[in-house]
Amino acid sequence: MTLSTPHPTQDRSRRRFAATFVATLALSTLVLSVLQAPPAHAAVQQTIYVTPTGSDSAAGTLAAPLQTLDGARARVASVNSSMTGDIVVQFRGGSYPVSSAVTFGIADSGTNGYTVSYQAYPGETPVFNGGDAVTGWTLQSGNIWVADLARTTKLRTLYVNGERAVLARSTGVQAAIGGSGSYTVAATDPWALDGGSTFAGITLSGSGLPASLSQQSDMEIVNQDGFSFHVVGLTSVTTSGSNRVATLQQPMGAIALTTPQPWGSAFFDSVKLSANNFYLQNAIELLDQPGEFYFDRTAGKLYYSKPATVDLSTASVVAPRAEKLMTIAGTSTSARVHDIAFSGFTVANMHWSLLDVGSSVGASTVQSNALYSKYWSTGNWHTAVGPSGTSGYANTTVMPAAVEVQNAQRIAFAANTFTRLGAGALNLGNDTVDSVVSGSRFIDISGSAITVGSPYNTYIGDGDLPTGVEGAPTNDTITNNVVDRAGAEFLQTVPLAIYYAQGLSVTHNEISNAPYTGISMGWGFNDYYQHKPAGSKSTVAGNNTVDYNIVSKTMTKMHDGGAIYTLGAQPGSSISHNLIEHTGGASQGNPLYTDQSSSGLTIAANVIDDFNGTWWWVWGANAFVSGLTIADNVVNSSGVSETKLLQAGGSALTTTVTGNRVGWTSTAQATSTDAGLQAPYQSLVVAANGQRTRNTVEAESGTFGGRARVATDTAASGGKVVERLDKVGDSVSFPDVAQSDTVTVKYAAATSGTIGVYVGSTRVASLAFSSTGAWYGTYNTVSVPAAIPAGSTVTIKNATGDAGLNADQVTFTRVAAEFVEPESAGTFVGRALACATGITTFNQGAVCQLDVVGDAVSVTSATTRTALSIRYAAPVAGGISVYVNGTDVGTLTFTATGGWYTGWNRASLTTAIPAGAVVTFRNDAGDTGLNIDSVRFD
Repeated sequence: MTLSTPHPTQDRSRRRFAATFVATLALSTLVLSVLQAPPAHAAVQQTIYVTPTGSDSAAGTLAAPLQTLDGARARVASVNSSMTGDIVVQFRGGSYPVSSAVTFGIADSGTNGYTVSYQAYPGETPVFNGGDAVTGWTLQSGNIWVADLARTTKLRTLYVNGERAVLARSTGVQAAIGGSGSYTVAATDPWALDGGSTFAGITLSGSGLPASLSQQSDMEIVNQDGFSFHVVGLTSVTTSGSNRVATLQQPMGAIALTTPQPWGSAFFDSVKLSANNFYLQNAIELLDQPGEFYFDRTAGKLYYSKPATVDLSTASVVAPRAEKLMTIAGTSTSARVHDIAFSGFTVANMHWSLLDVGSSVGASTVQSNALYSKYWSTGNWHTAVGPSGTSGYANTTVMPAAVEVQNAQRIAFAANTFTRLGAGALNLGNDTVDSVVSGSRFIDISGSAITVGSPYNTYIGDGDLPTGVEGAPTNDTITNNVVDRAGAEFLQTVPLAIYYAQGLSVTHNEISNAPYTGISMGWGFNDYYQHKPAGSKSTVAGNNTVDYNIVSKTMTKMHDGGAIYTLGAQPGSSISHNLIEHTGGASQGNPLYTDQSSSGLTIAANVIDDFNGTWWWVWGANAFVSGLTIADNVVNSSGVSETKLLQAGGSALTTTVTGNRVGWTSTAQATSTDAGLQAPYQSLVVAANGQRTRNTVEAESGTFGGRARVATDTAASGGKVVERLDKVGDSVSFPDVAQSDTVTVKYAAATSGTIGVYVGSTRVASLAFSSTGAWYGTYNTVSVPAAIPAGSTVTIKNATGDAGLNADQVTFTRVAAEFVEPESAGTFVGRALACATGITTFNQGAVCQLDVVGDAVSVTSATTRTALSIRYAAPVAGGISVYVNGTDVGTLTFTATGGWYTGWNRASLTTAIPAGAVVTFRNDAGDTGLNIDSVRFD
């Protein structure tokens, strides 16, 4: 099986464009190593300059720059009709206030095969800022502070020192008593697909709620249930005995109330009231927790409950105002906007006022970032045909984003940062083709970071969009991006949400800290495939690649999703060589989830570590999942709920399952090494992530001590190297490093010697290096084992007896856990034996009869480790002796699980384990018996 071969249907021109654009990126000198994108062509027709203090009536030269993005767009439109080279627009560093969205149309395109490139001036960072600074804070009472804010609209997001504050909310959960009143929707209403009646509001328990609430029409009611999240605006909150009646803004309330009941995800479950979990937000009476805020738009006063760690006399407080930076849109599939690139920008501090339907607001959805926008009495968007022949997904729309693209070709985004946004970041919408998103960071996004396509692409040309306008996103590339804390407010949204796409390449991205699914691909459930006659099946999606990504810390709050999740047919597509870590938190998390009618996928050579669910989950036989190839995946069995590997995905039909195993293999090592960001993108990851398997930083981004300084060398990565580490006291330090086992330095040195590796002030290792022949020009790498706790400051430092080197890159590596199955890989002593009958274990086996003195089993650790643990069962608590290469290193203690074959648990012991060590578990005098399922080395 050749997993890396491109699908034959993937257009070579797309590959050329993507390769050219990505390959021409050059490293900048910024601390975050923001990548600049020089012109894709040698010829430059004109360079235009922009600065925050310029004038849009100026000449646009370096000496007389323009002032705004829209001014630059207009200037380009005056000179691009017949381009003879690229037009480059360079933005000087500084803050560019955003008041309204800039629209790029066909007239703004590159022509004659050239590109219009909007980019950061070298070494500078232009920030498109949609927020207002808030100053002049005074103490109101207690820890509540107040400041004036000139604004007449509701404020839903606030950032204090770059951190998201919390909209004032009720504490605990308000229980639903029942529905209240009645609201009728006419089939002729513009927000309706059919007519019907529903509740006007919801009656809640008054427990924990103030007796009176002010500014009630600005309040919102929020519900999180299953895999959905709903926000609906209120008109009033009134008292009814000991209860409260929350009257919903209409028609948004009626739209939200149509969410299907049976899936455990409804906004309001009128049958099972206990399933409802509501809280109210945005009232000053609810401002009772540190870090919360409330804005009284009538009085123009912003209130903030100040934590003890915040000093408002010096703090940066930003109230987002603008809701979008730009729209890039052609008019049809034959009239696309094209050949425009954006690089080196920061887009920050955007607001979202929620979806507005008939002057009512809310954000109600079943799954991901598709919002209900119209009333439909059944509400089921999984139904292919709606009332009067309408599309079953015609009652949905996708959550907006700061940057939106549609009917566009060859649009590129590189080395940008999207952060502190109130909805989504970047939507590659309908008919976005041959476009690239690369080398960018998406940090703290309320909704999805990147969205591809929409539900309307389920069928092309079915009338839901005007004739000639609809087209599936095709041959797009999303590569080497970092996404951290997307879905920060709207918990059901997915960092990378793919609806219907053809030939999409998603590779070498790193996604972390998501409350729900990390990457989703497909839409529509089985009503669009298998359940319906051939004419109803959606055949739009296919030939997509989701390979070599790191997906970490997903499914932390929501239910029924996966780190990587699929829906519907995806013929010719692959999900391979991904490193999937830390799936699931308070709820169940399935690393791989092939949901309804997923088919045509190859899922191979993925490495799955630390999960709370099933490594590969199929909802059930009625899901009609079929035609998959599940091969050579490696599962590190550290999940709380450890499932038999051979039984996983048992509901899939006509599926090939082969070569999957528990433990650690050369395939797993290759994936853990190659997944995630490629050089030189790795410095995009903030070290505080703490979950990276590999964390490579450019040495010049560190903090210098002694004589150390940056020097230029074209042979070095990024053209920079740290020199003068050759005298005692010279050093370079890197803060907040992820947990690591090994330090690797890429270096040049005229002599051989050693140099120290320090954690804090303690020397933990000596890096022994050989001469490369000179201080510059030729580089080598050298590694040394070093136990580095998460969050450490690591220093490469010259001390007495050391020699000097020039440091180019430093890599901190955490070796993933190694699992050994002792029943097949162990050596038995005494009565110990492999047993299988009646045992729920990995690979249906364990080691039994370790309950008499002298019974033992030995296994071998392949690499150097610092700890071990076992998965075991035991009827009583006790301990068993552990030996490393024959030396007693201590007793591994354990608790009772309730029986020899039930209640499997994990027990651990910290001890040094050399590579190749024989580790023995032996029942000595005073020890207690247990059965061992698996051994984990950390």
